[in-house]
Amino acid sequence: MKLFSIFLSLMLSNQLFASTPMVKRVPVSGVFSPRGYDTSDNSEVVISGYLPNSCHQNPNVKVEIDNKKIKLVMTSFYYGEGNPYCTEAIMPFVKTIPLGNLDKGDYEVVVNEGSPSETHGEFTVAAERDDRRRDQIFANVEYI
Repeated sequence: MKLFSIFLSLMLSNQLFASTPMVKRVPVSGVFSPRGYDTSDNSEVVISGYLPNSCHQNPNVKVEIDNKKIKLVMTSFYYGEGNPYCTEAIMPFVKTIPLGNLDKGDYEVVVNEGSPSETHGEFTVAAERDDRRRDQIFANVEYI
């Protein structure tokens, strides 16, 4: 019985250690924004990257729009190297980030500024189209 109690306490302490996450930046491999947005559209960018192992969970993004520069910080909950439940497998992800209605102009997108996986992108927001041109196809995806 004493051995069982010791085993149970070790398992519970291990569970407690595994359930205290930290927030870490996530490596990003690409930034994509479809062409064809105008001032009446809800603009968005698509971020692709990977989680280094299964200790990283649920990638999140923080968006800051400063004039014509959009700063994105991709983070995830990190459960620690000593976690016995982490699998050493790279897990890719693709996340769509809504930016809302933006003013006309060229925008620079910077993801994880100052980190080794800093990535840049750009896109243009055009003036609002009139109703005649609204029927044309825009933001057409050419390659994924």
